Amino acid sequence: MGQYEYTRERLPNGSGWNLVNLAAELKMEGIDARVDCSGTAVVVNTDVELTQEQVDTMSTKVADCKASAEIGVLPALKAKKCGEIDARTDELIAMGFEYPSSSGKMHSLSLQAQNKLNGLFALRDMPQVTYPLTYNTRDDDETIELVDSTAVVYFALTAFGTIRAHTDSGTALKDQVRAASTIAEVQAIADER
Repeated sequence: MGQYEYTRERLPNGSGWNLVNLAAELKMEGIDARVDCSGTAVVVNTDVELTQEQVDTMSTKVADCKASAEIGVLPALKAKKCGEIDARTDELIAMGFEYPSSSGKMHSLSLQAQNKLNGLFALRDMPQVTYPLTYNTRDDDETIELVDSTAVVYFALTAFGTIRAHTDSGTALKDQVRAASTIAEVQAIADER
């Protein structure tokens, strides 16, 4: 009688390997076995000692079970990781942008502020726009003056550039997630922005 034990890893969604068909697959390979799972082990019991070739085949089949389980979990894990990256990107954008650079004055990048800024940028050269324009900081503690359309352009480009930088850095991380082919690779991707 033979007993073969394999370490069984838990998958991120709390499930284990897909072992439902393992006994049937082993039987197709000429290995009559019972498969039992206990905690972190997969135990394969046989009524006879197996040859090295049969042990190798069984090890391959057990590894295939792990790979099969990862394939089922991997898309959901990738979607979750991308969602976390998107949430961090949104947090970074919500922090606002500094203008002028290194002044310590932060300006809002809320959706409302972005809409206002888009409108201001689009209308900057219209004769109805009178300068200087006063723009509040995010915390409303201070204001800055935009003295002409050129100042509006620099202000808006700083805001748009900040959004683009955060979005691009998120996209780069999501590209890593998309390229990952295993659970371990996805889990190793850290958003340290």
